[in-house]
Amino acid sequence: METTYSIFFAVLMITGLCYLLVMLVMAIGWSRIKAFRYSQSTDKPIFISLLVAVRNEANRIEYLLDSINQQSYPKDSFELVLVNDHCEDDTMAKVTSYADKADYTITVVHARKQGKKEGLKEGIEACRGNWIITTDGDCQMGSSWLDHMVNYIKTEKPSLLIGPVVYKVGNGLLSKLFALDFMSLVASGAGSAGAGLAFMGNGANLAFHKDVYLRSLGQTHDAAYASGDDVFLIQKTIQFYGGRAVHFIKDPQSIVYTDPPQNLSTFMQQRMRWGSKAKAYKMPWAIVVSLAVFGFNLMLLLLLLSAIIYPWMLLVFVLFCLFKFMIDSLLLGPFCTFSNRRKLLKYIFPFEMVYPIYLVVAAVMALVVPFKWKGRTKQR
Repeated sequence: METTYSIFFAVLMITGLCYLLVMLVMAIGWSRIKAFRYSQSTDKPIFISLLVAVRNEANRIEYLLDSINQQSYPKDSFELVLVNDHCEDDTMAKVTSYADKADYTITVVHARKQGKKEGLKEGIEACRGNWIITTDGDCQMGSSWLDHMVNYIKTEKPSLLIGPVVYKVGNGLLSKLFALDFMSLVASGAGSAGAGLAFMGNGANLAFHKDVYLRSLGQTHDAAYASGDDVFLIQKTIQFYGGRAVHFIKDPQSIVYTDPPQNLSTFMQQRMRWGSKAKAYKMPWAIVVSLAVFGFNLMLLLLLLSAIIYPWMLLVFVLFCLFKFMIDSLLLGPFCTFSNRRKLLKYIFPFEMVYPIYLVVAAVMALVVPFKWKGRTKQR
């Protein structure tokens, strides 16, 4: 028994140390990203294609269309290419109605194949702009969002630009949990990009040159996976153009706001969908991060379960959660400040208590249990 304890705590310490090192790299990476300062340009605006693949967004699509209509960027310098991913509700009827009064061009592409990746691929073929910015049907953004994204592209010249995305925060405790969970992912992607190790972003706010897409992802885009159109594009862009070609824009005006999951069941399905693509990662840093995060949280969950038999283990679990809280705060704290979500800081420690439970459960289920998303059932 003593030997078992020794091995268990040795593994716990090793995984904790690995997690600490990974988070330190991300925190340092975040601090290295310079805050972007918008500068008024007298140059001719570049033409931008906004690309959105939608499926059953009838309740939210008009909010997105309004947000785009309110952009300060010249209306004749961008278009919206909206891909109909086999909607089964009134989404497309609302889009058609809105197009008649919009101040910008809306082009609808009816996807031939099913799935977001296939839809985006068909949409890109219809884009007239050399630069493409993707977002989602349930998103909203400030009126200067497009101006700031384009200004960064013109001044900093990335091959691919990751933009910040946060959840709209409701009043319930679950809403705050979902918001912190999502922020941890976005902040991790941002910190990694700042360290020159980009591997993760969110398609709700992603910009890239069409040539980058055609070269890095146009032919082989991991269509077997229901998720990961954004992540695989980022990873393959780095493969062709190098780590410094992918940037994160640290600019509050460039934040895109999206709806959180409606309930715990939807949240777990989403987590399973995101986790399903992890086994396709090929970049060393992506693999290291995945193993470090999963390994340490698995050990924390085992520690919590051990407390059922050995109650004193509960105190050890709390102490290690405190250790994890201090580590996570190095990255989550600054990101909460950046995204104007400082009120969520007080929920980080309670969040640490439940994070290992659903992360491990969702990660394991993603490998063996089909998940549902947008009315479709996927094996992976």
